[in-house]
Parts: sequence; C-alpha cells; structure tokens
Amino acid sequence: MTNWTPTFDTKTGPDDILLTESTKRLRARQVVAPRPKVIRQCPHCLQPFGAREMRKHLPVCPNRATPLSNPRAAWTLRKVTDPEEQDARTYRYWQSLPIGDRIVATWELSEAAYSIQKVGWDVYERLVPPAQ
Repeated sequence: MTNWTPTFDTKTGPDDILLTESTKRLRARQVVAPRPKVIRQCPHCLQPFGAREMRKHLPVCPNRATPLSNPRAAWTLRKVTDPEEQDARTYRYWQSLPIGDRIVATWELSEAAYSIQKVGWDVYERLVPPAQ
C-alpha cells in the first residue's frame, strides 16, 4: 500500500481504498443519521430489532420452533375450472352481504371508475390541442 504524500496521485491508487476512505469521511461529516432506523418485532419472540439485527437473530431465535398463528388461515384458494360456477359463487357472495355493504361497494367502484375516466380525459386534453 502506498503512503500518502503531498505529491500522491489519486489516479494510481486502488479504487477500493479510495472508496473506503471516501465513505469514512462522508460518514464522519454527518450530523444526523441519513434516515431513521426501522424497528420491527421478531415474529417468534416479539423482541424489537433493526433489519440487520433481525437477520442475525431469526436463525438463532429461541422461540423459533413455536408455530405462528396465520392471519390468512381462513382464506381458501380455488382453481377456476368452470367460469359459470365462478359467476354463481360471485353472485352468491354479493347476495350474502347486507344491502348497505353492497351500496357502499357500488359507490366505491363508481368513484374509482369516474376518477379513471377523469384522468383519462385530462391526459387526452393535454395530448390533443383544442380545435380552433
């Protein structure tokens, strides 16, 4: 490794050394951390960890063998083989909901459709100049 002198040419130094030194100096100048540390709980022992600590902790977590409760355990995936049967299931599902829930869902779908239509017209108006 070459020692630094006032006549040292940085073009002759290895890139990895220059990048390492540059990174050290940039970190030393930082007054605050670049972003807040995100803390999450371990799903097994519920202890808080940052991302790096979590990666180290998960393989050696003492409670790892305990089964987790799956929030999607009640969900069922079905392969659609008959589209008519799928339509019948969909119809039965919507009929099973109270009328208020169906009205709210219709309202939300209408709002979404109109917002898409409005965005579509805005884009169209920007692309096509008005006729004169």
